[in-house]
Amino acid sequence: MSKDLFEGQSIEIPCPDCGEKATRSLASLRSDTEYDCSGCGKTIRPDAKKLFKGLDDAQAKARKMVADLSKKFR
Repeated sequence: MSKDLFEGQSIEIPCPDCGEKATRSLASLRSDTEYDCSGCGKTIRPDAKKLFKGLDDAQAKARKMVADLSKKFR
């Protein structure tokens, strides 16, 4: 399993002011803490810490599931 299971994925983030959706890769959200909305120009600062905590938890559960399945097929 890849080190960062979700890193290549993208999500849509709506602007809290105008609703314009921006598609951002999870990799870019790790490195860029803010971006400007293409609809209204507002600076968007997603709560990356909260997002990645959830993703890290999901990734750990997925790894455990794969490890458990691997043990059953040995």
